[in-house]
Amino acid sequence: MRLVDLYDVSRRFIGEGGGLYGGLDRLVGRSVRTRRWSTAVLRRAADLRQRRTVTAPLELRSRGLEAFTIVGEVDDVPVVARWTEADGLVCPPLLTDRAHLVVALGDTFGGSDGRPLVAASLDGHPTAVLLTVLRAFSRVVSVDISVGTDAGRAAQE
Repeated sequence: MRLVDLYDVSRRFIGEGGGLYGGLDRLVGRSVRTRRWSTAVLRRAADLRQRRTVTAPLELRSRGLEAFTIVGEVDDVPVVARWTEADGLVCPPLLTDRAHLVVALGDTFGGSDGRPLVAASLDGHPTAVLLTVLRAFSRVVSVDISVGTDAGRAAQE
């Protein structure tokens, strides 16, 4: 191959490479714009979630929740979860991990039709714990809720 032929071949490759770099620049630009857009959407969602925190005192709506038991499945594995004021949440690690994920994702419950918005929690109000654990199940078979009366509670105090 002659030197002139090598020069022509190299110029052709450089020309094709330049086209590839141009396409790469467009893809990188699109990626940057998409990342900025998704970051803005996430920020807006977090702001909206922050504004919709619990507005009505939950205690007024669910006085006396003393214990609950939920029977169901997590990924086709039978699971029982129990919560009492004394012991807190008692359940297998499989369910605990999923419940922590529900909290980490910032799930909320209610918030429409004048109902308070309740943030997912495993150590907050008993109603929030109940709703969080229910959401963590793949399938719920039964729920048993023990509720005390306000009169009984007042007599104890």
